[in-house]
Amino acid sequence: MMESLYDAFNVVNDPDIKKRADLFVEVLTDNFLDLEGYSEKVNQIVTPKEYQTTNNSKFKARALHYGSEHSQFIPNSWILHMDEET
Repeated sequence: MMESLYDAFNVVNDPDIKKRADLFVEVLTDNFLDLEGYSEKVNQIVTPKEYQTTNNSKFKARALHYGSEHSQFIPNSWILHMDEET
């Protein structure tokens, strides 16, 4: 997973891309990651262990549901989901 994060941070910090797009990264995880210093345009959302959905979703579905409730994205945002299988 960390390799995917590094790739995302490199894209966000690329000067040529910054000229053409205003990118922001949200990291959704079950465990806190030390992301200090990667980019000022990073928001980490940690799913609390006690969080439950109304349908008792598990694993990725549970985390994505929590993330959708706590995201800082605005309408018309483009969202790319990346994980260790991507």
